[in-house]
Amino acid sequence: MIKKATLTQVLNQSIKTKTVTVRNIPVRDATACVDTIFKTIAEALIRGEKIELREFGAFSVKNIPQRKKYPNGVIPAHGSIVFKPSQKLKQAVWNRVK
Repeated sequence: MIKKATLTQVLNQSIKTKTVTVRNIPVRDATACVDTIFKTIAEALIRGEKIELREFGAFSVKNIPQRKKYPNGVIPAHGSIVFKPSQKLKQAVWNRVK
């Protein structure tokens, strides 16, 4: 099984590599672009904003209220990230060939 950090690095690196290949730009520029995009998305979610990526989907933050945990604990109120895929992405996944 791949560790979470390693999986994130692989996905991040593959996006950078694809950007270099498709756009024919230097690795340094692709790295800066991809890192800026992910950082911007993360910062917006931390502020509680909704992020819409056309033809991909939308990320938003759902506020979860405090609740009791039995027998004697409490789970504090917190935010949770929600992803809603676009109809186009849903259809592409639904129709994929195995």
